[in-house]
Formats: sequence, structure tokens, C-alpha cells
Amino acid sequence: MTEKKQTADDHRIYLRRAKALELRVKGKMTMREIAQATGVSVCTAHKDIHWMIDHETGDLDSHIRAERKVENQRLDEWLKKTLSSLETAREVDDQVKLLQTALKISERRAKLLGLDAPIKTEVEAVVSNEATPAAARSLMEHFFGKVTPPGGSDSDGPAN
Repeated sequence: MTEKKQTADDHRIYLRRAKALELRVKGKMTMREIAQATGVSVCTAHKDIHWMIDHETGDLDSHIRAERKVENQRLDEWLKKTLSSLETAREVDDQVKLLQTALKISERRAKLLGLDAPIKTEVEAVVSNEATPAAARSLMEHFFGKVTPPGGSDSDGPAN
């Protein structure tokens, strides 16, 4: 099997694809704007981005995996900017906000990549078919405020 020679055209196409992926990762442009910036149609811009993702990660067919990679690269960019700002932040309040932002980025990445263990949640409930007028009134008052039954009596039992 012979290997295809790289031409100047191939290199130009590769650079265009790389630029399209870079713009997508930054997340500041629509696909239409990316297409205009790279001088191609919207369809070609989509194909360029997916080609780059598949080429860089090795034959991924799943659209979900491709989007996960783009999102992960975007998180990398945001984390770099956040940590860079943290180095120059002088005020403690600013440092705290930047650290919280970095933590949120890390939490988002952990969710994206499935790094967190599932959270075990226990629910305990008591179910009964018995309802007393007092329990029904209490529930209604909880949701609707004070309830006065027809006839104007506030008592729980029948009037004598």
C-alpha cells in the first residue's frame, strides 16, 4: 500500500479544519460564523470540525463522543483563563470567586467524563390509605392556606 503524498492543498485544508475546530472550542461563534471565517459552507464547516475530532482521537463515530471532546477542550480553555486571572487577582474576594469558578469547571468536567461515582439516595415514605378529616384539612391548609368547610364551621367533627 502506498502512502498519499501531502500536497499544499492538503495542508491548506488541514489548516482550515484546525481553525474551524479552534473556533468551535472557543464557543463564541455560530456554525454559520465559523463557516464564513473559514471561507466554506456551513455543511463543510461541520464536516471539517468532525473530521478534526475523528482524526485527532482515532476513528470515533459517535457524535456524543465528538461533542464531549469539544466541550472538554472548551473547559480546558476556561480553566486556563481562570487560573491565569487567579495569579493576578489581588483582592481576596476576587480570588475566592475565581477558585469557585475553577471548582465549577472541574465539577462540570467530572460530570462530562463520568468521573464521579453515582450518588446513592435513599427515600423513605409512609403510605397509608387512611385519611382523617383533620389530616385532609392539614394538607389542604399547607398548600392553600386556611380552609373553612361549607357551613362555616372550623371544628373537626360534626356540629351538635
